Amino acid sequence: MKRPTIAGIAARYRVTNGARFHLADISPADEWGASLKPSAGELLSDGIKRLSDLQERLDAQDRWSILLVFQAMDAAGKDGTIKHVMSSVNPQGCEVHPSRRLQARSWITTSRGAPRASCRGAGISASSTGRTTKRRSRQGVIIRKFFLHLSREEQRRRFLTRLKEADKHWKFSLGDVSERAHFTDYMHAYEDTIRHTSTAWAPWHVIPADRK
Repeated sequence: MKRPTIAGIAARYRVTNGARFHLADISPADEWGASLKPSAGELLSDGIKRLSDLQERLDAQDRWSILLVFQAMDAAGKDGTIKHVMSSVNPQGCEVHPSRRLQARSWITTSRGAPRASCRGAGISASSTGRTTKRRSRQGVIIRKFFLHLSREEQRRRFLTRLKEADKHWKFSLGDVSERAHFTDYMHAYEDTIRHTSTAWAPWHVIPADRK
């Protein structure tokens, strides 16, 4: 099988027009992703090297900033994803925040959203988020958004692992259990947000997350 490219993988999961988007059409356990395992390490290595090179250009130009938005349910792997993907980025030009924040030029800002802040009772207005996205793009902010699509059953399995393994106890909180009662509501809110805020200049990437 021909080795997949980073661009090809990104294109497979990219949503640039949400008019016909339905979260149910994407399986969190996407079988195609399993085929990437033999080349995943090399692809990651190539990707972070390219990211490092591009960051140097970003700094030299001093015209743009990058906003990476990560959304997901608890235990979907936001922190691990950010840790691995951003491992070669110069920390002097990068910052991570738990919520939205405007970026300085030549900086890469990663915003990792917590579901209770983003989706409880449709807490994010899709229309207002769309307006904010468009305004930021005009201000020289390149926006890329990523939703790690985790199934309810896989979330349950990961929570149980956190309880069973002593070195993972610190990751678990009782609040995680209560939030599971709203899982379906969150999925509806995520879908609504992706449908209304996916554009060519600020696309969403919906990534099956049952397989790390």
